[in-house]
Amino acid sequence: MRCRKAAVVILSLLLAVAGLAPADKRTENIDMFVVLDRSLSMDKHVGGVKKIDAVKAYTASELIDGQLILGDFLEIIAFYGKTEVVVSQLVATEADRAAVKRVVNGLVGNGHFTDIGNALDTLRTEVEKRESDGRLKHVLLITDGIQEAPPTSRYYSPDGSFNHEFLENTKTIQKKGWKIQLLGLGAGTAVLDLARALEAVFGELTGAVSADELARQTENLLGTIRIVDGTASVAPVNADGSTELSLSLRSEGYSREVTVSVAGIAAASGTVSAAQALASAPVSLRVAGTGDTAVRLRLSLPAELPAGRRPWKFSFSFLPGERFTPGELTLPVTVRGWAGNHPLSFWLIIAGAAILAVLIVLFILRLLRGRPVRFGVSVDGDPVSGSPAALVKGAFRYLTELDSVFSLEGKRTSRSIARFSVRRQPERRPALSMEFLKPDRFWKVNEPPENAIGCSLTVKASDGSRHALKVSSKER
Repeated sequence: MRCRKAAVVILSLLLAVAGLAPADKRTENIDMFVVLDRSLSMDKHVGGVKKIDAVKAYTASELIDGQLILGDFLEIIAFYGKTEVVVSQLVATEADRAAVKRVVNGLVGNGHFTDIGNALDTLRTEVEKRESDGRLKHVLLITDGIQEAPPTSRYYSPDGSFNHEFLENTKTIQKKGWKIQLLGLGAGTAVLDLARALEAVFGELTGAVSADELARQTENLLGTIRIVDGTASVAPVNADGSTELSLSLRSEGYSREVTVSVAGIAAASGTVSAAQALASAPVSLRVAGTGDTAVRLRLSLPAELPAGRRPWKFSFSFLPGERFTPGELTLPVTVRGWAGNHPLSFWLIIAGAAILAVLIVLFILRLLRGRPVRFGVSVDGDPVSGSPAALVKGAFRYLTELDSVFSLEGKRTSRSIARFSVRRQPERRPALSMEFLKPDRFWKVNEPPENAIGCSLTVKASDGSRHALKVSSKER
C-alpha cells in the first residue's frame, strides 16, 4: 500500500514537471516583445481581480517563468498615452529572470489615453534593432481599450478609428513576418480591427480575466510556421499566366493542426506586377501541428509574358490568425514561349520544317545535277538486265559481263567493262558519257564515243564471242 502511494506521488511529480516541458524542450533562443496596456482602465476590477494584476501575474508566471529559456531576449513595452520601454535585456541567468519579474510586478494601471499606434512605432523601432541577430521574433500585445490617442499624437482621430498613417505603419510591420498575437480584455476592444491590420493571431476575453485564462488564450504564442528552406518553387508559366507555387511548411510548438488563411499573394518582376496573383483567394491551408506540410497554391500571373527566366518577388497577405514566415519570397520563374505552351503544334511545325528542308535540298541537288538522262542498253537486240536506266550528274552505271551475259549495275566490280555517266555539253544539253574500263573488250574502237546515246559497238565476251551493243535514248 505504501509503495502504491509512493508511486502515485512520484507520478504526480512527473506530471507537474511535464507541465513545464514546452519551454524546457525549446533549444533555439528567440526575441520576445511584450506590449502591455497600462492605461487607467487596466486598474479596474473584473470578477474581483484587477486587469493589470492578472496581466502581471500571467507575464511573470507563464511568460517569464514558463516560456522563456536562458539566452532569450525579452523586451517589455508599457503604453498608455505615452510609450515606455521598461525591460530590454538578454535573460542570461536566473538572476536576470528574477529582476525582470520585479519590474513587471511594479507596473500600475494609471496612464491617461491609449495610443496603440505610438506603441507600435516603438515596437517597430525596438525590433529593428535586433533584426540582424537571425532569431525568430514573437510579439504579444495586450490591451483592454480602443485606440484613444491624445490630441498631440500623430495617430489621433476624433472617433478613435485607425487613420491612414497608422495603417501604413502596420503594412510595414506585416512585411517583417513577425509572429504577432493580440489579446483583448473585454468585448469591443481594438483587437479585432488591429488583427485585421496586422494579419495577426487574436483573442478576446469577454468574461473573467485571470492569469490562467490569459495562458489558455496564448497557448500557441511560441508556435511558429516557417517555409522550409529550398522547398519553394514556381512551375513554368503558361501563356494565360497560370502556374503553381509549391512549398513546404514546417510547424513547431503547436499541439494540434493549425489553419493558415492566405488572403492574397502580390507578385512583381521589374515593371510587371499582379496585385492579386492567388487564384481563388482566400485559400485556407491545414498545417500539421508538427513536421512538414506540402502546399501547392495556384497562381494567375499576367497573360502573354515574355518568354525567359526572371526573378519574381511574391508577397503574402493573411487573414487574421496564424501565418507563416517569411512573408516575402524571391524566386526564379520560367515563362514558356509559344513552343512550350503548344508542344504538339511546335513539333508538327518542326517536323514539317524538316521535311521541307529535305525537299529543298533534293530540289537544289536536282538543279545542280540537271535533268536525268534516261537510256537503254541492248546486246544482240535484247535489253540487258538493269535497262533502261536514269542517270544524273555525279552518278554512274556499270556495264558488266559474266559468261556472255551483260547487265547494268550500280556498283563497279571486277567484271565491269565500261562506265556510263552524265556530262554537260557546251550547249548545256546533257550527254551520256561512256568510259572503257577494259578497252580490249571493244572491237576495232580506240576511243569511246563522245556521246554514247545512239551509238552501236561490238563488244567481246570473256569467252571471246562478239556481240552487237547498242545504246539508245529512253526520254519520254
